[in-house]
Amino acid sequence: MKKKRTISIKNPRLKKIRNNLRFALIEAVQNEKSKLYQRRFTSKSGGREQELNNLVQNSICKCRRCVATDKDMTYNPIDGAWYCVDCYYEMKQWTAKKKTGVSILFP
Repeated sequence: MKKKRTISIKNPRLKKIRNNLRFALIEAVQNEKSKLYQRRFTSKSGGREQELNNLVQNSICKCRRCVATDKDMTYNPIDGAWYCVDCYYEMKQWTAKKKTGVSILFP
């Protein structure tokens, strides 16, 4: 994506569905990683394990900063990562204070 985007869900039923899907995806990756760990001694699977780690870290399933899975997320196009709305706002305020008052890293 090229622009900052916030995905916000108001309906409680849809939030529950979203959270369950995120949990299922994270659980599937964890299961795959455990299978790779068990097979690690018989074959080379280091690249696949790192690929799975990156898959979860760069997805909308987890906030990159606080690792929350049940919150609305905002995408930062500068570093290509998803953050929960609270963390995004905090980091935007922190970078604005540190710089000239305008946040360049968090539009």
